[in-house]
Amino acid sequence: ELAVQERWRIPGQRNILGATKAREDYEYGKVSLEDINKSQIHDWDYEEKNEAETRNHFFRILLQKVVLGNLLSLWLQSAFLAHPPKEVLLLRERMGVSDVKIFVSMILSAIQAVLRCKKVCVQLGLFGLFVSSFLMLFVAWSFFKVYKAYQCKESGWELSGCDPIPF
Repeated sequence: ELAVQERWRIPGQRNILGATKAREDYEYGKVSLEDINKSQIHDWDYEEKNEAETRNHFFRILLQKVVLGNLLSLWLQSAFLAHPPKEVLLLRERMGVSDVKIFVSMILSAIQAVLRCKKVCVQLGLFGLFVSSFLMLFVAWSFFKVYKAYQCKESGWELSGCDPIPF
């Protein structure tokens, strides 16, 4: 995020003196207008490096915060709700609130993932949109898994449908 703010920093004195000299040379007819534009207070190499760092930062946000922080926990929570062993089924019968708590936690993780993906899409453009859409499919898959698991109350849910849980 600092790299995003850093793009508005004015480079050092070296460029300011060079830009002033180029404007004076233009007034005396020594340089063209193109040369003036090249010598403006702008460090092209620094800007390219800064843009690369910004892209890397937002890609790391996708990998670290969204995938590891949100989607992994979402997957574990949906697996807990979708494939409970016999002991967990008995515990869930005694404590009906646990399902609600896990589902609320899943919703909050999904909201965080959506907001972070939206932020990254703005910064990374088409690449961010592509990666974020893949991650949003994973979010939808987790909720679909829980939905299908509740249709198969006495068994677990797999891609093939309701499968009996071996005990």
